Amino acid sequence: MPSVQEQLETLQHVQDAAIHAVQPKVTLPEHLSTLPEAEGDTLVICVGKAAEEMAIQAEKKLIEQLGPNGFSGIVVTKKGNLANTRVLTAITAAHPDPDNTSVAAADAIIAAVEKLKANGKRGNRILMFMSGGASALIFKPEQGLSREAAFAAAKTLVNSGLDIVDMNIVRRVLSQLPGGGLAALAGPEIEMRTYAVSDVPPSADGRDPLEVIGSGPSVPNPTGYAEARAAIAKAKYPFPDEVVAFLGNETAPVIDASHPTFAAGNKDFTRVIANNRMAINAAATYAREHGFVPIVLPDWVSGDAAQAAKQFAEVALTLTRTGFYDNVDYRGKRVMLFAGGEPTVKAPEGFDGDGGRANHMALQFALTMHNELPKDKIGVGNFFATDGGDGRGDQSGATTDPDTITRGLAQGLDAAQHITDCRAVYYLRATRNTKPSFISGTNVCDAAVYIPVIPPAP
Repeated sequence: MPSVQEQLETLQHVQDAAIHAVQPKVTLPEHLSTLPEAEGDTLVICVGKAAEEMAIQAEKKLIEQLGPNGFSGIVVTKKGNLANTRVLTAITAAHPDPDNTSVAAADAIIAAVEKLKANGKRGNRILMFMSGGASALIFKPEQGLSREAAFAAAKTLVNSGLDIVDMNIVRRVLSQLPGGGLAALAGPEIEMRTYAVSDVPPSADGRDPLEVIGSGPSVPNPTGYAEARAAIAKAKYPFPDEVVAFLGNETAPVIDASHPTFAAGNKDFTRVIANNRMAINAAATYAREHGFVPIVLPDWVSGDAAQAAKQFAEVALTLTRTGFYDNVDYRGKRVMLFAGGEPTVKAPEGFDGDGGRANHMALQFALTMHNELPKDKIGVGNFFATDGGDGRGDQSGATTDPDTITRGLAQGLDAAQHITDCRAVYYLRATRNTKPSFISGTNVCDAAVYIPVIPPAP
C-alpha cells in the first residue's frame, strides 16, 4: 500500500488536473474563435479571480483581429495580483471585503463605458469577462447608502452563513454595477457579450445562473428588495440599521428582464466557459487513468461546512466498513471519492480570523473519521479551494491523514472547539495539514477528494 506521503502527492496531482481543466487559457480560446468583428469600438472588461488569464486570452484574440490599438479595456484583480496585460489597463481592488479601492475600480469601469457611449459610433460593443469575486472587487454602494454601512454589510454577508445565492441577492441591490447595473449603464444601443467562469451552484434546470456569478453585472436581476430583506432575515448576525432601512424601499427600481437595456436582445450572448463540474470530472478522469475507480458524488456540496463534511464522511465510512456504495461492490479496488461545491461557515459575531470553508470541512471530516475508525482504516484527503485561497489567510485548503487529530491531541488542541469557534485553520496549521495559498487563475468553488481504505475482495 502506498505511504501517506505518496497518497498526498497523488492527491496533489489530482488537484492540479482539476484546476488545469478550468483554466481560461484552456477553455476560453475555443469560445473566442468565433468572435465576430465589431462595427464600432470594442471595450473589454475583465473582473474577478480569473480575470487576469481571461484578459490575456482576450487580448491575444483581439490583437489578432483588431491590432493592439483596436480596442481598450480594464482588468480588475485582487490586491497583490496585478494583471500582466499588454493593452488592458490593470488595477487591483479589495476582496473579500470591499473598500475604497473597490469603489475606485467601479468608477474606472463606469468612466470607460461612458467614454464608449460618447464616441458616437454605431456598433459599439462590450466584451464582459466575469468570474467569482467580482461583486467585492467593483463594489460601489447604491445612491442613498453610505460607504461605511455598505462595507459593513458586505463583511457581514461573508460571515453570515448565508449561501452564495442569498448573498448575491443582497449584493445585487446594495451595489451599483451588479444586478444588471453595468448593462443598464451601457444602454440599449451597445452590444454586450458575457463570458463567465462559474463559482456558483447549478440551478434546478442544471444551468449556471449568471445573475449569481459576480452578482451578474451584465444580465437581468431576477430578484429585488423584498428577496434581499428575506435573505438577511436568515443571516446569523444583524445588518447595519441604515442597510435594513435601505432595503425597506418598496418603490426602488430593479434592472430586470423588462428593462429597456435588454429589450434589443443585443445582450443575450452568454457563455459559461468553466465550472465546478468540469473540474471534478477532469480530476476523476486523472484518477481513472492512474488506476483508481472514481466515485463522484452527485449532490452539490452546500449548507453548513461541518455538516457537509459529516455527509462526505458517511460515504467514506460506508466504503471502508462494507466496500459498497450505491449498491456497487468496490471491495479490492483502489477508490477515490470526489465531491464539489461551496459550503458555508457561520462565524462567531465579530469574527475577524482567517476562516476558510475548505479548512473547516477538512477538520470536521478528520474528526469524524478519527472518532469512527481505527487509525489503520483512515485514508488520506484533500480539501481545496480552486481559486487558491481559502478564507482570509494564507491557505488554499488542507489535507487530512490518519494522524491529523492525533497530532492535535498531542499539542492539547480540541478539534471540536476549533470547529465551533471557526478556527479550524489554526488547528490544521498546528498539525501541518494546511496548504499554502496560490493564484490559480480560475475560480470554480471548492472540491473534496478522499482515498478510502477499502476491504479486500472476497
